[in-house]
Amino acid sequence: MVSVKKFLRFGLVFIVIFIFAIGAVYYLIILPSQLVFRASEQIVNGFAEAFNFYPRVTTENTVIFEEQAAILEVAVYSQRLVHDFAYSNTWMGSTKRLHLRGVFLAKFGFNLKTQNFSIDIAKSDSSDSAYNLTFMMPKPILLSFEMENYRIIEDKDGWWNKINKTEREIAVNRLRGAAMEEALSVNYRNNVKNSLETQFKIMIAELPIEIRVEHINFIWQDTNPEKINIKDKEVRLN
Repeated sequence: MVSVKKFLRFGLVFIVIFIFAIGAVYYLIILPSQLVFRASEQIVNGFAEAFNFYPRVTTENTVIFEEQAAILEVAVYSQRLVHDFAYSNTWMGSTKRLHLRGVFLAKFGFNLKTQNFSIDIAKSDSSDSAYNLTFMMPKPILLSFEMENYRIIEDKDGWWNKINKTEREIAVNRLRGAAMEEALSVNYRNNVKNSLETQFKIMIAELPIEIRVEHINFIWQDTNPEKINIKDKEVRLN
């Protein structure tokens, strides 16, 4: 009789421990994994809706979603630039002046054929219930650059030193070339990177993900500078 009671007691203890172990596995391993998977799915869907590509998502060195894109070049940021070009020439005391102001549209993004874009989800060191997102991002490249319009601020001939048609055409080309140099400058690229970081943080904050994101980090990867063909001739004004 005593042995039966001991058997039942040990059996009850075993059942309690088993249930506790199952619960611990579910709440500590299975449930967090499910939450991370659902969060990853929502993140890639958010990128697909906003930018028409799926980023690579990893957690603990495991790939959850692989990078996919319907197109190779993905534009993620566009910005208008206003640029001025002024030219003056004096000949025998007669000065001619030309001042142009142009509006340009620069589109920055990634070439997913040669660049990799991924997001890693990892538990925070300070809290088991929080996660850190790390964006492994290629430096954005200038995908396209277009002049939307320009206007003449000043077009003034000298008494005998006149502005000719060729000079006006060359001035427009130089205006475009100078504006593109600004778009390719380090300072402008840094502004683009800062804007992208802010844009991605806002997008993550607006997604209904079930995990608590403590930090969002950005690691910008080095890439080769892009090469863009300028159709207009680069001719220096004499």
